[in-house]
Amino acid sequence: MKVQKVMYILIGCMVLLSACSEEFARWSADDALEVFQENDLLLEEGTTIKKEELGHVPEHLEEAFAFSIPSVEEQVGGKVFSFTTEESLNDMKDYFGNLEGEADSILTKTIQHDNLLVVLNENLTDKEFHQFKDTLQTLE
Repeated sequence: MKVQKVMYILIGCMVLLSACSEEFARWSADDALEVFQENDLLLEEGTTIKKEELGHVPEHLEEAFAFSIPSVEEQVGGKVFSFTTEESLNDMKDYFGNLEGEADSILTKTIQHDNLLVVLNENLTDKEFHQFKDTLQTLE
């Protein structure tokens, strides 16, 4: 009888944990790219970034894309990442935050929305940055 109760408790915990994980991984990086494209913020569609191409890769990185922005088309416009855990998202956010001021880093402006992290070129104007931020917030 006690074993049965323990089993029910364990199964209940597993269901709750899996629901929390699924709830956090709400959006794909492609969802962000689509909403940016729909609002004419991108020069072209994003290109997939392989994990081995990144200098820092949190354990639960789901997807990563690089994209071009018309006003900074000579450089990388930005990157969008989707994560399955909040810890991994925060890890990557801290990583980019620590790059701010580094001579070889141009991607320092970050936007977080649910499980998405968007990192934008530091040469974007405040107006452009807020266009990306406001557009990303429309994902509901």
